[in-house]
Amino acid sequence: GDSTSASSSAPSHGHQQPQQSQEMAPQQFFQQPEIQQDMYMQPQYMQQQQQMQQQQQMQQQLQMQQQQYMQQQQFMQPAVDPVQLLEHMRLQNQSLRDSYTQYWQSLPADDLPTKLQEWQHCQEKFFCGADLLPNQWLRCLGKSSRKMYFVNAKSLLTSFDVDKCLSP
Repeated sequence: GDSTSASSSAPSHGHQQPQQSQEMAPQQFFQQPEIQQDMYMQPQYMQQQQQMQQQQQMQQQLQMQQQQYMQQQQFMQPAVDPVQLLEHMRLQNQSLRDSYTQYWQSLPADDLPTKLQEWQHCQEKFFCGADLLPNQWLRCLGKSSRKMYFVNAKSLLTSFDVDKCLSP
């Protein structure tokens, strides 16, 4: 019975060892990448979270600004009735003159735009948030007098009278 036991034990014995070494190799092989991945993942994940928070904050700020802007718009929008519109523009221009004449006088002449296009872009700067005039009229300042006058961007008519701004 010797030959049978030898033949039966030899294959099983020879079978076990390669199996062990095979098991070891994949484990070692797998462990390292996992650790690296973990270390790698964390900062990214943290960054992502921070980015998310920043984005949320930005969105909230934007919404706030939009709401404020909407409220201002509703508040400032004059009725389209020409009589009321004219009244509104007269009042606004009067208050501009009252509030800003000194500021206008103090500006260096070089600060004043010379071209109509420049005036178009500087309405906010010189007339601090006043409503834009209808029919493509712009507010401008006389270079030497520093008085406010109106120019129509389309027809290039000029006027000191705000009533004119209602006619296109």
